[in-house]
Amino acid sequence: MQTLKPIDPGTATAKTKQLLAAFEQLRGRSSNMLRVVAQSPPHTRMSTRLRGLITVAMAQLLGCEYMLSVAAAVGTREGLSSEEFEVARNAESHDPKIAQALRFAKRMVENHGHVEASEVAALHEAGYGDEEIVELIGAIALNLFRNYFNLAVQTEIDFPLIRVTEPLPKAAAR
Repeated sequence: MQTLKPIDPGTATAKTKQLLAAFEQLRGRSSNMLRVVAQSPPHTRMSTRLRGLITVAMAQLLGCEYMLSVAAAVGTREGLSSEEFEVARNAESHDPKIAQALRFAKRMVENHGHVEASEVAALHEAGYGDEEIVELIGAIALNLFRNYFNLAVQTEIDFPLIRVTEPLPKAAAR
């Protein structure tokens, strides 16, 4: 059962309607996936805090010290506390809404994208709309790429090193 509804091209905003029409003209029809992804327009509504916490949770889960180090450096500049960072490493948060998003991200990665409808429903119950869920899935996909890329090419870490097996050093903490 589909958990997010495709956008109706007839009621879409001008920009979204234009993008859907261009795809339909190119391919001869619109796809359900494209109409679901169209829920989230090209601009982002996700907070930098949530985006950073997703980066922390996924880097820890995937064992990518490069992305964990980036998340610590950037997160510190954006006001992320050391406690928030450490809790996010376990895909949790003291904020129930953020915690639900981080748990969803973790389950998506662990289950290779296969999540139950009840898990999407839990995001709705936590206060996320379809547009935000599409954006959340996009952030998860982007983090998969960034982590896998840096693991595969063994990118040299050019930020203060944060090890996946050790807590955040006091010097990196706020």
